[in-house]
Order: sequence, then structure tokens, then C-alpha cells
Amino acid sequence: MRDVVYWFLLRKPLVWMGIGILSVVVLIGAVSNAIFGEEETFSNISGGMAMCTKGKVDEARIEEVLSNAGVFAGKKDVFMSAAEKYGIDPVLLIAIALHETGYGTSNAIKTKNNPGGIMDPNTGKLKVFDSLEDGINFMAGNLYRVYISQGLVTIQQIGEKYAPIGANNDPTNLNRNWVPVVTNIANELGGLSMNCEVMGTGEFALPTGSMSITSNFGYRSDPFGGGTEFHKGTDFACSRGDAIYAADGGQIVVSVKSGYGGGYGHHVIISHGDKFTLYGHMEHVDVDVGDTVQKGQKIGTCGTTGSSTGYHLHFEVQLGGIYGERVDPMTYFQPANKEEDE
Repeated sequence: MRDVVYWFLLRKPLVWMGIGILSVVVLIGAVSNAIFGEEETFSNISGGMAMCTKGKVDEARIEEVLSNAGVFAGKKDVFMSAAEKYGIDPVLLIAIALHETGYGTSNAIKTKNNPGGIMDPNTGKLKVFDSLEDGINFMAGNLYRVYISQGLVTIQQIGEKYAPIGANNDPTNLNRNWVPVVTNIANELGGLSMNCEVMGTGEFALPTGSMSITSNFGYRSDPFGGGTEFHKGTDFACSRGDAIYAADGGQIVVSVKSGYGGGYGHHVIISHGDKFTLYGHMEHVDVDVGDTVQKGQKIGTCGTTGSSTGYHLHFEVQLGGIYGERVDPMTYFQPANKEEDE
């Protein structure tokens, strides 16, 4: 399920390396009600932190994404080669190119082989490249010279120069979407492989006071009487007011303190760099988006908000992005803690 709906709009030139750039902006338009419900807004969500798989590139995932990205289909090796040539992260290069071209469908990329809306300083018009390969290589070199070599290595740092919020040529403030959208695309590609940090230890602490489990990950009888359903997490028993703890260190990227929350009720998502953990149905949420938390730090209290039949913690592990692929949380707990209470 796509949690975010995108609209692609052309906007006025930005400034990149002192050269104007005609950019395709992906506006984050709406969040699926199946996740947040009608009451939730993007004030709950951080778009500034990308997943990190340092030293590892998911080439199969990149190939899959590019296969549905217009003229970029089949161009994985071109991007990989250009990134290697200039010593930059291929995921970062591809994420920016996808954003700037509307996933390989803009007029500039189709007719001018221009993957970044790069302007020719001599003519003031969009630069024309002889081939798509030439355009990708030029963009990679430009990304290195103007950003990476100057110490601007994160999506946040690059965005502050590439698409500055409050720029005179951005009267409708579309630039504010650049960082969160490029971050989302990087996550879709499997996560950054360079200049990023895995914040967690990889071994989880208990998010509640005990390992008393009331419902495991996987297929189960719907507690609301709707037949069989796939349970996307593990439910831990807890009582009203009991402390809920961060399973590992990381940064808060979702903090929903009111409303139905798409069924999760009051909930929190923590980014650990290479994965996300979700804590659902809480009564009180004690942390805000952007907060850094330590392993075992209290983040809220046990509740029964959202789609819940009683007090408990719904705990998920998500890969590939916020509300991404769910996997069995129990594989991440230390072996000594894996005994389930009967």
C-alpha cells in the first residue's frame, strides 16, 4: 500500500551551483486514511532522516524502482558507474534524479537527456546532453563538486542549498518538500549507503516491563470478529499507565498524540537508521518528532487507543521506510529474552 500520494508539478527555476535548474517537484499531497485517519497531518511526521545501509547497495531494489521510472528503466549500471567515478552514493544520485524528473518522465529528461533540470550558463536555457549517459555523468560530477566535496553530504544539507526554503523564486514555498520527498525516494531505493549512520545497536530491549505476549506476528483470528487477518506486529501485555520504552536508540519520526491514528491510535515510530519500530495504542506519548532517544528510554504509557480491544502495546518492525514492509519483531530481540510466556 502506498502511504503517501504524490502529485508532480513543474515549478520555477531553482539555483544549483549558481546555475538555474528547472525542477520537477513532488508534492506530498495526502496520507492514506488507512494509516493515519482523517485527523492526522504531516506535522506528525519527519522527512529528514533516511534509512542507512552503510556500505551496502540494494541493486535489485534499485533495478526494480528504475524499471517503472520512464527513460531510467534499465539504467542502473549507468548510475552506479557515474556514482563510482565521483565517489558518491548511487542511492543519493538516483533519488535526486527521480525527484527532479518526475521518475524519468519530464520533458527535460525525455528530449534533452537532462536528469537534473541543469541550465546552460551561456544560453540561460536547459542544457542539452548528447545522451542520457552524458547527462547522468554530468549530474554526478556536479553533485560531487558543488555539494559532497564541500562537506554537504546529507539530504538535509544538500536540500538547504539545492532547494532553499524561502527562496525568492519559490513564492509558494514548494522547496519545503524537497528534503522529505528525496528522503522518501532514498528509502524506497533501500536506503543510503554512504554518509549516514545506523543509530541502533541491532539488539532490542523489551518495550514493556515483561515478555508477556498476547498476540504474535502473522495470521490470527480477527479480534473484532472479521475472520482471519494478518497481524503486522507483536502485542505485549501491559496495564494502563505502564511505561513504554524505546527498544533501541534512534530518532522519533512519527509522533501521533491524538485521534484514531489509522487504527494505531496514539503511536510513535522510531528510526534506527536501517529499520523502524512502531509503538501503538499508547495512552500518552511523551516524545516529539525530531527527538533523539536512547535504548530503554520511556517514550509513553500503555493504552488502548485506536483499533484496540484492551490495554496492550502493539509493536512493529518496519523495513524500507515508514509504514514499510513489516517483519517479525521477535527476530530482533536478544536470545535470552526470546522465551514467550505461556
